[in-house]
Amino acid sequence: MSIAMSTPEERIKKAVEAARQTKAAADAKAQAEQAAREATLKHLWQRAEAIGQKCRARARELADAGRVRVHILLERRRDREDMEPAFLLTIGRPAKGMRGIRAIPQADGQWTIRVFDGDTASHPIADDATFEHAMDEILEPLVTEAAVAVAKGEEPPGEFR
Repeated sequence: MSIAMSTPEERIKKAVEAARQTKAAADAKAQAEQAAREATLKHLWQRAEAIGQKCRARARELADAGRVRVHILLERRRDREDMEPAFLLTIGRPAKGMRGIRAIPQADGQWTIRVFDGDTASHPIADDATFEHAMDEILEPLVTEAAVAVAKGEEPPGEFR
């Protein structure tokens, strides 16, 4: 019975092959993680777009009820803090500051909402359906304030759509 001894060449070849396999596995893992991140971002953008459009449409309906042209602008944005997908809905054109909402969809289905109405605290919302149900509660005071300001001549009216 003989014991096979490997040569230096065989050991080097084996070490190089092991290194290649390790790198290939790491590259595959990184690509899978990147693909998952891109899929998550795409989904978050889709949620932001869908809810943002619904908020814009509802704000427009509320403003139309007051029979004044209120400035309403929807922008797709990345959140400044963590560069996640978000939307900003601006309502009216106040002389100081801004009036509107910034909404950031989270990967777990929740939303972080910041209402700009003098109080800029963030508020969590459980999911898309809860956001849609809370839309009037969020938008009505903002649209009312803007409509009254336009009616008083304190803010310029929005453009015709």
